[in-house]
Amino acid sequence: MDDNLQIYFAAALFSGRETYFNIALTNILEDEGYTVKLPQRDGFEFGRLEASLSDLLEPEEVTPALQKIIYFLDMGIFVAESDMVLANLDEPIDEGVAI
Repeated sequence: MDDNLQIYFAAALFSGRETYFNIALTNILEDEGYTVKLPQRDGFEFGRLEASLSDLLEPEEVTPALQKIIYFLDMGIFVAESDMVLANLDEPIDEGVAI
């Protein structure tokens, strides 16, 4: 095993079960020496960002702006800095993970 292997963990986080599983698997991987980027832990606080954007943008502009920011954070930083992507495709499949 390469102790410097960077893993981006793509997974849904719409329920408590999903977020718990993501953290539990991340803990196992990190205990084995891997470095894991888990967006629900290592990203930004969605609610705060949405509130900040709502103060700056028209209501119809907020959702598209959030989607672009999340995409560029994930693809431009997290995935780009990772050696591999681990995708949890448990049901129901999150289309953001599958793409």
